[in-house]
Amino acid sequence: MDGQTRLDFSGKGFPIAEIIAFRNQLRSRNQGDDSPCLGCPQLVESNLKSSGYLIDTLVINDWKACQLRCVYCVDEHKDSRPRNHDLMVMIQEIVNSKYLNPNSTVSWGGGEVTLYPAFASVAEYLMTHGFHQFINTNAILYSPLISSGISSGNIDLQVSVDSGSRSVYERIKGGDYFDTVWANLSRYAQVGRVTVKYILIDDNSAESEIERFLGLCIQTGIKRTLVVPENRQFSKNIISDSILSAAATFIDKAHKYGLSVNEGAEQFGEQNARAIRQKVLKQKKGIDRLIYRCEIMARHLKSKLQQRLGPERIQAIMAMARKRKNLIKYFRE
Repeated sequence: MDGQTRLDFSGKGFPIAEIIAFRNQLRSRNQGDDSPCLGCPQLVESNLKSSGYLIDTLVINDWKACQLRCVYCVDEHKDSRPRNHDLMVMIQEIVNSKYLNPNSTVSWGGGEVTLYPAFASVAEYLMTHGFHQFINTNAILYSPLISSGISSGNIDLQVSVDSGSRSVYERIKGGDYFDTVWANLSRYAQVGRVTVKYILIDDNSAESEIERFLGLCIQTGIKRTLVVPENRQFSKNIISDSILSAAATFIDKAHKYGLSVNEGAEQFGEQNARAIRQKVLKQKKGIDRLIYRCEIMARHLKSKLQQRLGPERIQAIMAMARKRKNLIKYFRE
């Protein structure tokens, strides 16, 4: 066991027995005072109903290879040890044994997915079996497979750029790929939905840098943005007021540019999310202020509805919506 919430293993098969035993052990600890989740700002206490499947959420992180050395990337994630498992064999076993909820989304991240030897074959296999995928990539390498998945609606793509200028990109990301990334983003945006992420740190929190970033989103056809804090500050709940103010500036300007931007509490924690909304309100005037208040109320009602329905029903509804969207697109073509 690696740490308190990870199960270490090696081999070619999917370690089903070990996972079930470890999960039961973790569930038992979570009911007591020594839960490893205590203190996490994302901790939610709830009575969750089982979907009937062993796996509702599947995240594939390799952490071995990446062209970048981002300043916020946790060093412990970098793992150059030889990989002894066969990812395709494991995924086939998970799918064929019906361990994975068919309404779930398979997420890719950790390191750079386009450098994973098995990425293309596994991602294509999952698409052919009807699984929706969420892919994090640095967009240095253009992937025809990702482009095809975006176009068909089977893949949601997210790219963390964190800058609006080459100099800031190089300082934060540790490599000179600024123009390449934005060029590939433009190609992806021409065929489907792409979200570009901005991880706020002191080095990119200036209003001018945020303006340049949002301007590039418009130029490249990006319509969806995501602003988040640096993960270590979030997990320790030490996000500074200046970062919260920068997030408010980002949200306000994204609205003015007509861009979609997240404002979910899951990104900053509920208390910080409320502080950001108050800062946004102070920046808005007249009718824009009134509209924003209505949007806050609508999001609150949406959150309550999601809590009432539960994650399993939400997953099913989202899966039905994706299938209906793809079916409509098929007949229109």
